[in-house]
Amino acid sequence: MALYAALGAAVAAVAAGLLVSYALGAAVLLLGLAVAFLLGRRGSGAPRVELFYNLDAEAKARFSEVQKACEALAGSEKVWRVDGEGVEVEGAAAPVGDRQPVSIGQAETPDFSANVEIWGIEGGETRLFFLPECVLSYGGERYEPVSYDSFGVVYSQSRRAEDGEVPSDAEVLGEAGSLLGTNGTRRGRRGSEHSVVAYGMLAITGISEGETTRLLVSNKARAVRFARPFGSGKEEAPRGDARTAREARARRNAEAEAEKNETLYKVLGVEPGASQAEVHAAYKKKARMYHPDRVASLAPEVREMAELRMKEINAAYGEIKRKKSTGAR
Repeated sequence: MALYAALGAAVAAVAAGLLVSYALGAAVLLLGLAVAFLLGRRGSGAPRVELFYNLDAEAKARFSEVQKACEALAGSEKVWRVDGEGVEVEGAAAPVGDRQPVSIGQAETPDFSANVEIWGIEGGETRLFFLPECVLSYGGERYEPVSYDSFGVVYSQSRRAEDGEVPSDAEVLGEAGSLLGTNGTRRGRRGSEHSVVAYGMLAITGISEGETTRLLVSNKARAVRFARPFGSGKEEAPRGDARTAREARARRNAEAEAEKNETLYKVLGVEPGASQAEVHAAYKKKARMYHPDRVASLAPEVREMAELRMKEINAAYGEIKRKKSTGAR
C-alpha cells in the first residue's frame, strides 16, 4: 500500500492538471489522487478504487456529450479496428484487409467503480475508459491518462470492397465488378460479387505518442456523431494539399448529411440507422396519431397542426425509404 501511495503522490499533479484542463471544478479535483492511484496499479491484488463525482452543471453537460457520443457509436452494427486507412488505387475501392471487431458499451472496469456511467471501447490489447476528467487507456495491467485536450478524433469516409457480409446499416455504393473507371473501363474482376461500401473511418490520436488508432464503422452517421465532441474538425497530418482538401470536403458533406439524417429519424422518433422495419412501424404509429379522421372533431387550429405534422412525417418517411432503397441496390 505504501508503494501505491508513493506512486499516487508522484502522478497526482499530472492527474490534477488533466482535471483543470477539462474545467470540472474544485470538487472534482479531489479525484486526482484516486485516479493517480489507478495509474500506478499493477496486477489484480489491490483493492478496487471507488470514484465519486459531484459534477457542476458545466462539467455534467460536457460529460453528457461524451456519453452520448459513445452511445451513438455503440449503436453501429459493426465497428472494427484496422491497421491502415485504406488506399484506393486508380479510383478503385480499397480492400477491407485485416480487421478486428471492437466492442463499445458501458464498461466493466477491472480496478475501479464510479457513481457515473463509464463507457468503454475494447479492441485488441488496449481498452479505453471515458471518465469525466480524462480518458483512461488500459493495457499491460497499467493505466495511462489522456486529457480530453489531447484526445482527438477525425472522421473521414472510407470506400471498401467488402468481401464479407455487408452490415444492414452501411451504405452500399455498388458492386466491384460493375463500377466504371474514369476512362470508361470496368474496374474489378468480371462477375465479382464484392460490394463497394462507404464506411466511416475514425482516426483516434493522443493515446500513444505518434500513433493513430483507426476504427472502421458501418454506420457513417454514428461515426460522425462520435467524433463531434472530440474535435472532429481537426485535420490529420498533412498528406498533400489536394488530398487534404478533398477529405475535408468529404467530411463536411458527411457531417451535413448525418445531421440531415438525424432530423429525419427524429421526426419519426427512432434512432439514426434504425432498420426498415423499425422505421415503418414508427411511421404507422405517428400516422395514426395525426390522421385526419382522428382529429376531425377537434378545433380548426388542432386540425391544421395535425395536417402540418402529417406532411412532415410523410416527407421524412419518404426520404428515409428512398435512401434505404438506394443503398440496397
